[in-house]
Amino acid sequence: MHTQDIDRLRQEVTGAQGFDSTSTEVLHSWALSHVERLESPEGGTVIFKCASEPFTHEDEALIAARQAGVDVPLVLASTRGSTTLGMLLEDLGEPCCQAHDDDGGNCTPPLSPTFSRPETPIGWPHCPVGRCAP
Repeated sequence: MHTQDIDRLRQEVTGAQGFDSTSTEVLHSWALSHVERLESPEGGTVIFKCASEPFTHEDEALIAARQAGVDVPLVLASTRGSTTLGMLLEDLGEPCCQAHDDDGGNCTPPLSPTFSRPETPIGWPHCPVGRCAP
């Protein structure tokens, strides 16, 4: 992603939430998305994520997943341009494990009404999206 787009989207979502950051840690940066951890003067943190097509509806997917009971970050603010998306997300902290394809498959039941594996339990340890059991 272009630095101009990243800066503009960060300013839009942080401004919408009144969030002032004192430090920024880049977590990932690819051609189609960019992720940062922002720290406030009080020490709290949020995640800023921006993306370009085809990922410009990720905020809607996260909202739907959360409404379905999947443990995903809360979308605090989002803004969409014609080809870009910027989001301010709840910071779930450092990952305690690496997600795999099976994790995504096991998280499918609450998101897909056509999925028919009622014996698949929802939640840890079968759906460690973002968090792992202590």
